[in-house]
Amino acid sequence: MTFVQSFCVLDSEYRFLYVGGDWDAFARANKAPKATGDAIANTSIFDQIEGFEPRAFLNAALFAVRDSGKPFVLDYRCDSPRVRRFMRMTVSALRGDRFLMVHDFLHEEDVGRALVSWAVVPNAVNQKCSVCCSVLYGEVWLDPFLARNPHPNMVRPSLCPECRTRTASQIAAMELQAASGRDNVVRFGRRA
Repeated sequence: MTFVQSFCVLDSEYRFLYVGGDWDAFARANKAPKATGDAIANTSIFDQIEGFEPRAFLNAALFAVRDSGKPFVLDYRCDSPRVRRFMRMTVSALRGDRFLMVHDFLHEEDVGRALVSWAVVPNAVNQKCSVCCSVLYGEVWLDPFLARNPHPNMVRPSLCPECRTRTASQIAAMELQAASGRDNVVRFGRRA
């Protein structure tokens, strides 16, 4: 099945109000019945995200969207043991302190060989980036499909240094723009 887009609406307390598009089909195809709309309705998005650092990053992004009124856009990966999935998340503010989170499926690559299935374990030694899906092998972050070492069977969600820097820079720019009161929109031939 080809997936195109999934989305959700979060309330002011970051609870799921609605999911749509390919959300449920994607959850079922990935054998994740606990991620369907019915299963997550009225739960906090932070209850659905593993790992302190990924939760903290999303929390900061949501605050930046709320404060700046500007969307937060992030390209990320959502891999399965045999498929590299390239996606884009766009978080926008809605009226009433709600949020629209859209996940666009950009493309995927079947790598032909399967990695071992992995479990997310909060105190696991091995780390996996929740943005780019790289795994920390010793002191080096590598794409697990390209690494010579096998994928660890237990991983702790984290952010690799590159994704940490990239997301923090984007959030900081949004916060700075919100604090300055400027929106960089040209109106009637002059900068607002």
